[in-house]
Amino acid sequence: MLQRPKYNNSDPDVVEFFGECMNSRKNGRTPLANEIYEQMVAERDREPEGEAKKSPSKIVDESLSQISLSSTFLLNIGVPRPSKTGQSSSTAAQERMQAQFEAALQAEREELQTQQAALEENQNLLRQTQEEVRGMTTRFEETNALLRAVLKLQKD
Repeated sequence: MLQRPKYNNSDPDVVEFFGECMNSRKNGRTPLANEIYEQMVAERDREPEGEAKKSPSKIVDESLSQISLSSTFLLNIGVPRPSKTGQSSSTAAQERMQAQFEAALQAEREELQTQQAALEENQNLLRQTQEEVRGMTTRFEETNALLRAVLKLQKD
């Protein structure tokens, strides 16, 4: 990889180098390149729970392979691609994604249960209101019949 004075004549971090390569002085990064770079930085800075920390080259390789399996960025800058035998981090990532999915699914289920309870409550209120209206209609009809009878008596 290139060694530059700004890196104190040592190899730069591959993630930072990716960000620098994708950054144009005139236009900055494209939205896609910026999103990928931000994901790489977040993954690099993340403290793994119970797993080995990923190397910057592994992070770059995994991030770019999501877009294209034939990415040559690492090879072009002289960094060998990490071996694919270390699938434990991939498995851990899959497990993490599965856990996130299950948590989101559980939250959706709880929201659905809350909405169903509210729906049942509203249906009960509707039934009560309908019964009250029926009762009022019956009393109205009875009162109307009594008034007709009174008016008929007064007429006679």
